[in-house]
Amino acid sequence: MCGLNWNALKEALVESDLGDIVDVKFHPLEFTPQIIPTHPEKCPTLAKTETNCNYIADGANLCAQHSAQWFQFTDCMFQLTLQGDSENPLANETLFDPNLRKCAEVMSDYSVEDLRACTYGEEAEQIRAENMQTISEIFSQLGLTHPNLVWASVGGKLVSNPSETDSPVSDRAVWQKKLVDEVCAQYSGPKLLPSCSSLQV
Repeated sequence: MCGLNWNALKEALVESDLGDIVDVKFHPLEFTPQIIPTHPEKCPTLAKTETNCNYIADGANLCAQHSAQWFQFTDCMFQLTLQGDSENPLANETLFDPNLRKCAEVMSDYSVEDLRACTYGEEAEQIRAENMQTISEIFSQLGLTHPNLVWASVGGKLVSNPSETDSPVSDRAVWQKKLVDEVCAQYSGPKLLPSCSSLQV
């Protein structure tokens, strides 16, 4: 997920009145042993086995899910990516750990050192392997061989915006509306949600 997609999802769901009814789960897309072409940067001395900076960051985000504040941590990590890898400190071996430590400060129930031990050790490798299996299962359920750039699964239903597939910097407003509409369509609780009030039934 690129930072722009993350911010669009956060704005549409987590920071809106829908935040109380959605349970966001984050599963980074990974192609190990292949490297994602847009994220080739190496951080060879940080982790026990992984050398790709992007996959090490994915491991950190997955490790952070030991914390109830994982979303805040991952949000911090994604804010660092918004200018692309040329400006992303997580794509730079020297800057990676200080920024990881800074983002980890938002988690009061998972120490910086525990996060680092997980991120740079064998646990991250195991969690990433489990995540790849989960992604494979999600793809199978949604009938995907490869996702569009802008997509999410809402209650097992694919919500994508193919018109934005090839443009990582395009506006996400259309996708955000699709996300909100799908969440509202699936919601059957008693709470009145202003975000759903204009939904045509």
